[in-house]
Order: sequence, then structure tokens, then C-alpha cells
Amino acid sequence: MLDNKKILVTGGTGSFGQLFIEKTLARWSPSKIVVFSRDEMKQWEMAKRFQDRRIRYFIGDVRDKERLHRACQGIDYIVHAAALKIVPSAEYNPIECIRTNIDGAINVINCAIDAKVKSVVALSTDKACNPINLYGATKLCSDKLFVSGNSYVGPQDTRFSVVRYGNVMGSRGSVLPFFMSLARTGKLPITDNRMTRFMISLDEAVWMVWTALQSARGGEVFVKKIPSMKVTDMAHAIAPQAELEFTGIRPGEKLHEQMISVEDAINTVELEKYFVILPQIDFLDNRFADLKSGKRCKEGFSYSSETNDWWMTKEQLQSWVKQTYLPYLKAREEGGVGNLCDFSIDQQVTEQKIDAAEVQAGFLADRLPESILRAFKRDARENAEAKDAIEHIAKLLNENHQEEALDKLTQIVTLPITLPSMMLAKAIVEAKLGQPIQALQTVSTLLVEDPDHLGGKQLLSEIHRMIQYDVGQIR
Repeated sequence: MLDNKKILVTGGTGSFGQLFIEKTLARWSPSKIVVFSRDEMKQWEMAKRFQDRRIRYFIGDVRDKERLHRACQGIDYIVHAAALKIVPSAEYNPIECIRTNIDGAINVINCAIDAKVKSVVALSTDKACNPINLYGATKLCSDKLFVSGNSYVGPQDTRFSVVRYGNVMGSRGSVLPFFMSLARTGKLPITDNRMTRFMISLDEAVWMVWTALQSARGGEVFVKKIPSMKVTDMAHAIAPQAELEFTGIRPGEKLHEQMISVEDAINTVELEKYFVILPQIDFLDNRFADLKSGKRCKEGFSYSSETNDWWMTKEQLQSWVKQTYLPYLKAREEGGVGNLCDFSIDQQVTEQKIDAAEVQAGFLADRLPESILRAFKRDARENAEAKDAIEHIAKLLNENHQEEALDKLTQIVTLPITLPSMMLAKAIVEAKLGQPIQALQTVSTLLVEDPDHLGGKQLLSEIHRMIQYDVGQIR
């Protein structure tokens, strides 16, 4: 879908923008990706990390229509991720929030039409559903603008759609890094012990945008099915012994979030992995015949974090923090891009079909096994009791008996003689045998024990690139 295409990402230096670009470059071969943002330092840091000539950097603000118009020339697809999103900040700086989130949306719509862009997907938030704060109100207005933008395109085929999701796990400004920063103090502030939130991984957010770019007819609001969590469970997952201080709800804050209101439900179709809120504009109705395979939501339905039937437990949250978020933070500190793949908590992702033909493990055969053998020899010199086991596994790998080597490694890593090289070898063999999720879990365990393990960090990045989601027609 995105091969040889030109893509503009507003707010491209943010958490979502960077992962979207990384995943898109790994999955497709776009001819150019334009990062449009206003922070030159973030662009400079991003350019150092990616070092890909297909990525171009435009310093600009979505408030500046002339600059945005220049950036849109020749673009096929736009992902609009730029926004002011901190709720208390928006309450104290309402005009600035309006200028970015509403005026900026108008500029994106007009510039996309003028440049004959094929499709535009705007990112939204659960706070846009029945908003009680200024940020949510501006995003609701933005959503309405993008839906109605389809009536302004005239004879050309520019399509505007919206992706709405909840709090993004680990993104800048989210509760997870906030709690992590306070964990050592022994006290975590919670506004209310009843509070619940939707949570989505960055990977799932990227997948939903890909889906919208592929299937949008124009005017839809796509809502991914995602789990809910109690904010107190997240706090206990990060710091089990910490004291929770209940501070009271802040201005503009809700106890529970909604992504589909009772009023919107009458125009909503439920599919297997997401909902689609259809536009109320009559002349757009005939575009959506292909959604008849879904089912209309019942009268009175709402999609709320309080009444959701899919919940993340405290144990699942804790596992995700240890196995994925901490290695991600370490990778970012070392100057890497980092990933927030989310296999441990997502019941749908763990069941995804991974086509062996798409598992590009060839690079493992040339480089990493040789480095593993060197690590084996070093470990054998330093650990006499493990020498025989190490030499036996090395022999199996040299003779390409991968399944037998994996069986042996699986036995050994449960013993006291377990060494980092063995864990790394196990992850490599799992990857080569087309088991990238198991490999991801193994190398994440290694990095929890030894966050500075260079080979583990390199392999983690490569395994992430191997993972391919089954997203239907998106290829």
C-alpha cells in the first residue's frame, strides 16, 4: 500500500510519529517520509537515530498554513499527529490549544485538498467523546472538521478519516513514565482510586492508522478495541510497596473515559478488532457498503473504560513494564529508537498469525551466531561447570541442528548455570525457527537481568523488525 509513496507526518518527532515511521519503513518501501514539527532539537536527535535518506525534515508549525502548504507538495498520504495534548496545560492556555488543535486541523485539511493528497488520517483521543475539558473539546472539533472535510474536496478523491484511541502505554506525557519517575520516593499521587483508563500500545496505534489509510472511504472515525485498566493497578505494578496519595480529580479530568458515546453508537458498526463510527452526513452513506459484514451497535451501547469487558490485570501490567518498557527505556538512553511492542498484554496480538515467509531471519545466519560462539568460548573459560554444556550447544549450532540446540538451551536456561550467552543463543534459535514472539520474550528476560547487554539490545531491535502483524489486506 505504501510502497513508493510519499508520506507526511505532522508531529513526526513525537512518540507515535517516530514509531509509525520506523514500522512503516520496515514494512514498506516508501519513497519519502516528511517529518513536519516545530522542535529542531528533536528533529536533529531523530535524524541521528534513523540515518535514512528517505526521511526529510521540515521545521514548521501546523498553525503556519504557508509553511504547511509547502510541505504537502507531492505528498500521497498525511498522518496528522501534531497536537497540544496535556489537559491541565490546555485549561490554562486555551487560546494556544485552540490555535494548534483546531486552526491547525483546518490548515491540514485545506493544504491536503490543494495538494491533491490521496488520504489523510488524523489522530484523536478518548477525551474527544463527551468532552468536559478544553483539550477534549478541541479534539472533538478537530474530528468534526476532518469528517466534514470530505464535503469540501470537490471532484478529486482526497479522503479524510480519524483514528480515536486511549492512553498510549509509555508515550511522553502518559501516566507510566510519570509513575516511574516517582517510584523511588515511595509515594505515588493518584487523583481518585476509582479511576479507569483505556490503554493502547504504540504498535496497536500504528496498526490502526495503517488500517485507516487502507480502508477509509472518507468520514469514518476508527476506534480500536483495547483493554481498560485501573490507575491504582498501574501504580502498584510499578511500585508495589509505594504509598498511594489520593489528591482529588484535577480540572478537566474524568473518572472514566469513553470512546463511543450512546449517541454515536447508533451510527457505529462493530467489526472483529475495531469499531467504525460512520458520518451522519447523508450523502456519504453510500460509501460504506463494504461494512455490512459488521454489525450495528445496539441502542444504548457505549464504549467506556468502566464497562469494558477486556481488562489488564496488575500482573499483566507488571510483566509488560519489566519485559518491554524497561528495555525500551534503556534503548532510548543508549541512542536507539526503542520499541514498545506489546505481546504480553494483548490477547489479540498473541494470537496473530505470523507467516513464516515474512519472518526475515536471514541476517541472523550470517552475523549473530558467530558472535554467540565467541561469547560461548568466553563463558566457558570463566565458568568451568558450564563448559561441557556450552561446547555441546556450540557443536549443534555449527552443524545446523537448530531444533535440537533449542531443546538443549530450553533445558539449560532453567538451571543455575544459566549465562547471558545461553539466553541470547536461545532467542536467536527461536527467531531462526520462526518463533519471534518467543524470541522476544527470551531476549527481554535477558535484558531485565542485564540491561547493558549489548548483544541483547541489538537482537531485541532486530526481532522487533521481524514481527509482522496480520492486518488483512494491508501489505
